[in-house]
Amino acid sequence: MGGIASLLGIDPTEQNFNYNVSQSSYNPNDYLTGGITDLKGIGSRFGGQATNMFQRSDDFLDPNSQWSRDQASALREGVGDTTAQSLNQANTSLAQRGMGGGGMAGLLGNILSNRGGEQIRQGQRDIRNQGVGYAGQFAGLGMQGLGGAAGAYGQAGQLGSAMDARTLQNEQWNKGQLNQRSQYANQMDYRQTQDNKQARAAFANSMLGLVGGMAGSYLGGPMAAATLLKNKP
Repeated sequence: MGGIASLLGIDPTEQNFNYNVSQSSYNPNDYLTGGITDLKGIGSRFGGQATNMFQRSDDFLDPNSQWSRDQASALREGVGDTTAQSLNQANTSLAQRGMGGGGMAGLLGNILSNRGGEQIRQGQRDIRNQGVGYAGQFAGLGMQGLGGAAGAYGQAGQLGSAMDARTLQNEQWNKGQLNQRSQYANQMDYRQTQDNKQARAAFANSMLGLVGGMAGSYLGGPMAAATLLKNKP
């Protein structure tokens, strides 16, 4: 049938309508990716500094921290030295006046000891107040570090978001091109199928007409003559 159809010019059309789709690609430049890496590094350093500042702030508020112990030790040593020096001077003065030893010296020693104890208590309050002040300053530095980290990470996130948006845009464009090719191929395949059906139907109709014509000619020619001869007297 294929040879006859080809001879008669009714071969079905079999055209491949697929075509190569040009697709784009998006590759961010090294400056952009490098900038994101640098910003992340800056954010990490700021975060580390903030953590260190907050730790220092806590140390100033902790009475058991090394700073607090050192300050308390220096306070006691200073007050003790001052009290001992004052007591020695007082005893020397009393001895020069012939009043050394006895109850007067003991009373003076108690007075100086009480005064030294009050100085220590006041010094401890001063140390705590000083620690609170230092803690506030370092906490402020810690907050600045957090702000710097947030800013750096935020900028890195914005750059990364822009890269994602461009990548998505590129992927959507490529998918659109592929979908357009598929739609075009499907439409043209459908039209080609319909055209082939119409061509076969037209051929069938023409063959039926030809057969009908030949049959009519046969019935109207030789058979008519035979009938006339048969009926001739």
